[in-house]
Amino acid sequence: LNAAFDAVQSIVKAERLRRDRRHGMFDFVRELLEETPSL
Repeated sequence: LNAAFDAVQSIVKAERLRRDRRHGMFDFVRELLEETPSL
């Protein structure tokens, strides 16, 4: 689970560098975090 969370964090950081405060990212991350426990 920690590995999955770290992967999500690095994806979020990379996306933040590419996009300037896209509101859609929050929904995207929320969906990922909701799916993570099932992994």
